[in-house]
Order: sequence, then C-alpha cells, then structure tokens
Amino acid sequence: MLTRRRLSGALGGRKSLTLGWRRVSIGRADGSVGNNLEAVLAMGFLGKLFTRKPYRVIKRTGYTTDLVMFGPDGNWLTAFVGGDSVSLVDADSGAVVRSLSTLKALPQCLAVSPDGKWVAGGVIDPNAVIVWDARTGQPGPGVTHVWADSVEFSPDAKWFAVGEHGGTVYLFPMPAATSDKTITLGTHSEKYARDVPAVKFSPDGAFLISASVNGTVRIWNLSTRAEVKCLQMAEPHDLAISPSGKVFAVACGDGHVRVFNLPGGQSLRAIKISDDRICSVAISPDGKWLASDGGGRNGLVVTEFESGRRVFESDGHVNRYLTFHPCDSTVLVTACNALEKDDGGVRRWNLPLR
Repeated sequence: MLTRRRLSGALGGRKSLTLGWRRVSIGRADGSVGNNLEAVLAMGFLGKLFTRKPYRVIKRTGYTTDLVMFGPDGNWLTAFVGGDSVSLVDADSGAVVRSLSTLKALPQCLAVSPDGKWVAGGVIDPNAVIVWDARTGQPGPGVTHVWADSVEFSPDAKWFAVGEHGGTVYLFPMPAATSDKTITLGTHSEKYARDVPAVKFSPDGAFLISASVNGTVRIWNLSTRAEVKCLQMAEPHDLAISPSGKVFAVACGDGHVRVFNLPGGQSLRAIKISDDRICSVAISPDGKWLASDGGGRNGLVVTEFESGRRVFESDGHVNRYLTFHPCDSTVLVTACNALEKDDGGVRRWNLPLR
C-alpha cells in the first residue's frame, strides 16, 4: 500500500518531479510529501512513474537483433534488423531513414566512419567486407575473400581495420580498398585459428587494439606496424577505449570487465559483472560510466568507470550489442535477443545516472 511515509522515503526528499513535459511540486521544505500529491495521483502520473521502464523499443523485430551502432551525430543508427538489408534508422523514432543495398548473406559486424559517410559490414558466403555510401545506400569500395569477425574505421576515416576469422588483423585503405595496399599487422595465433571479435582504434589513431577468443588482446603501434603488447586473459569478446585514449576495457569470458592503460597495457582493475561471460562493453562519451551486458540473461549493467560501483542494472533481456549516444552519456541503445515473439529489437535506454 502506498502511504505518505513510504512515498516520502522513495522520493528521497525531492520537492518536485518531472512528469513527461511537466515539473510538478510534491514536497514540503522538511522533505515530507505535500498536499499536491493527491493531484498527482489523480492525474495518474505517479503510478506511471513507479512502473515506467527505463527503455523504449524504437525498432521491434520479433527476432534476434545482433548489430546496432550510432552515427557520429547521434541522430541515426545503423542496424541489422532482419530480412536482407542493413538499415539506417532514426535514433528517436526507429523509422527507417534508408536501407542499404540488399545483402546476399547475413552481416557479422558493422562499423560507421567517424564522418558518417560510410558504413562497413562484414558478410560471409561469400566472404567479404562491403562498404556502403551512407548517403545513397549504394555499395562503394570493399574487399573480398576476407571473413571478417570485426571491422572498425580509423578516426580520420582513411583506413578500416578487420579482425579476420582465422586470427589475422588487417588494415585496408579508403576510399579505394585495393588489395595491393593492404597492411597485415599480425596474427593472434600461429598454432590455430580463432575469432577476432573486436578491433578498436585509439582516438588519436596511433594505436589499434584487437581481441581474440583464443585469450589474447594485442596492442599495435600503427606508425611502426609493430606489436606493443600481448595480454593474456579469459576469452575477450569486446573492447572499448576511453574518450581520452589513455585506458581501455575488455569484456571477458569469466564475467569480468578488465581495464588496462594505453599504450603500455598495464592492468588497472577488474570489475566483476557476472558469473557468465561478458560479450559487450562500452564507455560513455564523458568517460564516467561503463556499460556491459550482464552475462547470460542478466540484461544490462552500468558501473562507475573509475570505482566499478554498480549504479544501474536491468534484467530480463540479453543485450547482445550496446553503444552509448556520442553526445549524451545517459542514453544508450542495445540490440536484443528474441526471447519471445516481440522481444527482439533495438532498445533506447534513458539511464538515471548522476
């Protein structure tokens, strides 16, 4: 039963609430609930406040959605939402802005260039990386005979990196991704081939980090094309580099997110998220928050990046991919598993972070 005392404690002494587009006065100077509460209840706002979900589905698919990424201005997303195409969708409404050219195979990875002009996607059968013009939806330069587990554009959009299924890391030039200019940085294993599910450029473009599920994370110096460091850890599945470029986080198969400095690769801390493997990780644009999938079916977890203190958790959906809004550290989107008919899709989260 809702009582004034219980509501007063739940509201934490706040004297007003933002309800939709309105700000309603509800408290007295001493922190207790004021008489205007009856008006709020009568309008039905308080009930909605206490039951409101922290996300809304902006693109419902009814099946698993694996890939989603913000464009550089945060106004649109690129996402694979089923069928035979990758779509650019409005980041607020989910309306399709443009569909990229029809695919003959499912994309395994996606990347958006920092200038928003290009979208790259790795497909299999046939193995290739397709690069679309984001303004027209038509394919531009690309590469064939490469099975890409991951792809990422450089900060100046002059190159894109590919983590290849056999364990090799490549650099391809833009806009003409010709094979004779391909740079092979190295491989994650000489003995056996394993996936390379993540490649990330540092913000200044000086370094590339790659992760392989064979248990290695490698830091590459792009000016010398030499390996700086090889780190060993439990099944790294994803990477995120801080906006400052001084540290990076790794989502690991033992349920931890591990944080290292860059470029030295010294271990700074390990944040325990789950008992299951962590597949996705992201750092907010202000560098304050770290988001990850919760492992297994434990949903979404957000912690303070420096302390590791858990500040938000939501369960019930497997968030296979997540990314922060490039300009708003309280907004992120996730691509979700289809656990039930209407579960799969893209969710936009407005997080209560302070």
